[in-house]
Amino acid sequence: MKENLKGLPIPELEARMVAMGHSAYRGRQLFRWINGRRENDFAKMTDLGKEIRATLIERCELPSDKIAEAQYSADGTVKYLVELEDGGRVESVFIPSEKLNTLCVSTQVGCKMACTFCATGYMKFGRNLKSWEIVEQLLALPFPKPVTNIVMMGMGEPFD
Repeated sequence: MKENLKGLPIPELEARMVAMGHSAYRGRQLFRWINGRRENDFAKMTDLGKEIRATLIERCELPSDKIAEAQYSADGTVKYLVELEDGGRVESVFIPSEKLNTLCVSTQVGCKMACTFCATGYMKFGRNLKSWEIVEQLLALPFPKPVTNIVMMGMGEPFD
């Protein structure tokens, strides 16, 4: 089974690169590719040597969520239905305004709170999202403007 490198902080990526026989600096490069350039293909990470890329392709993976549906509103709001690796689905909502461009991210598949005002409450709770799946909502979705604000709302109760 390949190791998922998505969502790992710099020190953990550095440690993994050292464990593979490479310098810690390569972990910082990898972090920039994954999080700065949003690249999911090790072969395209051209400032990493061919040997390093071959090792990463053999041992590691960078899974990505898929957009199952996107709904666009006249005010610029975009609601994304995101399909996770295991087939679960969550929503992410981009809300633009004059001062902020807010992304509301989901933290759970479904919700067990059953708040009467929320449609998610009608869904059964599935599971908590993994940290990389929450981060992926920012990295993988195509926003019309840069995100300046993130709100932990949407499907699920973040503090549950």
